[in-house]
Amino acid sequence: MKNWTGFFAASCLCANVLFAAGPKVIFEKTPYGGIQPQAMVDSTGTLHLLYYKGLPREGDLFYVARAKGQKSFSAPLKVNNIKGSACCIGAIFRARMAISQDGIVHVLWNGSFGFVKKQWEKKGKQRTPEEFTYLFYTRLADDGKSFKAQINLNRNTYGLDGNGSITVDRNGVVRVFWHANLKGRSDRMAFMVQSTNKGRSFSEEAPITRSPTGACECCTLEAFTSSTGKTFVAYRTAETTGRDVVIFSSGTRNSPFKEVHRHQWKVFTCPASTFAFAEDTRKIYAAWETKGH
Repeated sequence: MKNWTGFFAASCLCANVLFAAGPKVIFEKTPYGGIQPQAMVDSTGTLHLLYYKGLPREGDLFYVARAKGQKSFSAPLKVNNIKGSACCIGAIFRARMAISQDGIVHVLWNGSFGFVKKQWEKKGKQRTPEEFTYLFYTRLADDGKSFKAQINLNRNTYGLDGNGSITVDRNGVVRVFWHANLKGRSDRMAFMVQSTNKGRSFSEEAPITRSPTGACECCTLEAFTSSTGKTFVAYRTAETTGRDVVIFSSGTRNSPFKEVHRHQWKVFTCPASTFAFAEDTRKIYAAWETKGH
């Protein structure tokens, strides 16, 4: 078996942007033998790190933190309370993390293939696809010593594939986005749920747009909430004219999402795209793979 090692960069840079005196980037090995890390730095300078351990189709998530100026990470906390309910296959199946201004860590991930298989065998094949679709969420407990029991945010969609995304705005509103199928529609759609009580409960899923853009099922979806409170959602469409990248934006908590950017690509197979957002004092940046890049 190959021994995969995860690395993370201790500083974030935007590609294709030149700095006169850029920050020093240090690469570090993910602690405790973890892979597929996601690193975030909060307003106090604390580094938060989410990583995966286990087999590709069935494993567990862990969280550690390192205060500014410290050299060692905290002891790992297991994120998922159901053993083996996370998975890690390439860059398409990955857990996502968001941190609120008051330090609460929120985590989202797709239920593992192994976990779904066990539920299928337990409940029987007469059940509907929606009952075997697991989009798991949990958050760090108030005492910071453990994570709360994971819950399934999905109610009515099915056919999860590329991972979803999670954001927290400056008011503490948690939003979760993913793309999936919905009974009665032939095209995939992007959905959102939100929590206004710090993740204690969530609304029922609703599409961010009714436009028949479709969604490329093996590509990821990424969301980002800016320092000013705007939320952006990027994913790849699945239309008869190609598989374009679209970015939607919503200005406030309850305002509708509107398409603000489209990058066309006349390709008709899944390119397995991933997405990323970043922000500096001047602009918001978005990045994704496309033809030749």
